[in-house]
Amino acid sequence: MTFLARYAWTSLGMTFLLSAMTVQWSILVVGFWHGLIESGSVKALELTVQSLTGGNFAAGAVMISLGAVLGRASPTQLVVMMLLEIVVYGLNEAIGVVSFGAVDMGGSMFVHTFGAFFGVAVAWALGSEAAHCRGAKRTDEASTSKVASTFAMIGTLVLWMFWPSFNGALAAGPQQHRVVINTVLSLCGSCVAAFVLSRLLRGGKFSMEDIQNATLAGGVAIGSSADLVVHPGPATAIGVIAGLLSVTGFAVISPWLSRHAGIDDTCSVLSLHGLPGVMGGIGGAISAAVASTSVYGATIATVFPARAAGRSASEQAWYQAAALGLTLALSVVAGVITGLVMRLPVFGPVLAANGRGAGLYEDERIWDTSELHTGDPDAPYDDDAPAHEHAGAADAHGAAIKLVPTKRHTGAVAPTESETIA
Repeated sequence: MTFLARYAWTSLGMTFLLSAMTVQWSILVVGFWHGLIESGSVKALELTVQSLTGGNFAAGAVMISLGAVLGRASPTQLVVMMLLEIVVYGLNEAIGVVSFGAVDMGGSMFVHTFGAFFGVAVAWALGSEAAHCRGAKRTDEASTSKVASTFAMIGTLVLWMFWPSFNGALAAGPQQHRVVINTVLSLCGSCVAAFVLSRLLRGGKFSMEDIQNATLAGGVAIGSSADLVVHPGPATAIGVIAGLLSVTGFAVISPWLSRHAGIDDTCSVLSLHGLPGVMGGIGGAISAAVASTSVYGATIATVFPARAAGRSASEQAWYQAAALGLTLALSVVAGVITGLVMRLPVFGPVLAANGRGAGLYEDERIWDTSELHTGDPDAPYDDDAPAHEHAGAADAHGAAIKLVPTKRHTGAVAPTESETIA
């Protein structure tokens, strides 16, 4: 999320804070829902490695949702979002796992799909960038820089290397072996596909936005079937298709949603997590439909616990599909309601600066930047800086202004009006 040049501190800080809060809150909430649905009563919670790992999965869902509204929500709003999201996340996961007996080892449905569609629904309810800037004398921009994008790319490489560990964290024995193989092959497929399609759709050059994100789509799409017997060819093909789908989302779908539906998805989580997540859920249903005892032997009850009670392969597939449908429905409805709650004035919404001061996607609304060297090109602006010194400024006639730092920030002589008007 550090691709936002003037919002990197908040991106990292909110990730840190919300993750630490989510792990604790989700252990309580998920444990509550599981006990209630399993036995009709609330049980005493046991802290185990599995429950802590489950807390990290829940944090993953919240971080995905955070990406959709990054830069347009206050810290208080984000905490409210997390608290409400985990309540519905826990309910959805408990119904899917306990009532439906659905299998989702890598979280394609319960983590990626839920987090993405919840976040996009919150983003729609909160309002677009244009809505936040209504009445302001400039339009804020989610701008990046080469340094910021380089740090974000390092994050991508870390995620790419450790995604097999994420998908296989709760697997054991042969399951974990299959998770690692399937995930690595799928990630390789999405990486290659993302580079190829990015160059085709972006005028013959690679887009850093595509490469930072779509290269990971294979890990999302293989999640629901990662622990199943998926041969190398299909595993790689899943990654290739997911990479192509994700790049299409970044290059075509997200811009269209911003222009025509007023949905500004800052990190385009729909493209990386939402669409590949739905694909993964469908793939999990197909894999369940063809799973037979001749392939899995006695371990089929370990992979699909409901099969031990006499459920057929086709029935398991329908329950997998039902879990995906429930995830989509609950995430969208709960996301819209949460976004409306977050808009209440008491939670301090972030508004664009009305002519002066910091705007959206800028750290100084939240962080103390008084000791920051103002010559840094990625440094946030001072709160009292005139609007024309901010990214995305425009003159009275709407003409774009070329941003040249003033003397107060860099020691350079401020440009004349004729030099700044593009």
